[in-house]
Amino acid sequence: MPLNKSKGKDESPVRMKPMIHLSEDELKAVKKWTVGKKYKLAVDVQQTSQSIGENKKTSAGFDILKVTPREARLHSVKDRSNKYS
Repeated sequence: MPLNKSKGKDESPVRMKPMIHLSEDELKAVKKWTVGKKYKLAVDVQQTSQSIGENKKTSAGFDILKVTPREARLHSVKDRSNKYS
């Protein structure tokens, strides 16, 4: 996962959130979606690599095989949007 060097006192790296870009060829629903709204996706992946970094944490690479929109669940789901900050 890419790291961004922060420009602060401690110069500690800031982890960037994982990101994917999809065209309407991969996911037709994106044509009707609105920027800024949140959507749920189901993603089928195949793991293609795995490594252990200098920080002793494991990371992995994946090929995306299929992406489909998902309906929002009826019960509350914990928001993990700040997990990588």
